[in-house]
Amino acid sequence: MVSGQVDIRDVFDKQEIAADLKAAGFQYRGQNLGLVAVGASKKKSDKSIRIFADVDNQRFRVEAEGYVHLPEKKGERERLDFLIKVKDK
Repeated sequence: MVSGQVDIRDVFDKQEIAADLKAAGFQYRGQNLGLVAVGASKKKSDKSIRIFADVDNQRFRVEAEGYVHLPEKKGERERLDFLIKVKDK
């Protein structure tokens, strides 16, 4: 089950979007990842989407934070810029 909040504000002017979601007992390919939290934020003037994520279970903890830089010109692709930390428990 996923719970959380998605805020979309001033769609016609400032276009502010933020999300904060959590999934307890999240499974991927049969592996229980535990508590997974993901968030994102973007304003109309931003050229990037800020992303943050956290995975916490009995074996490890993963923290990720960074940006998806959006293309500024036709034909360009998105660029990813993330710092990911993995810690054993």
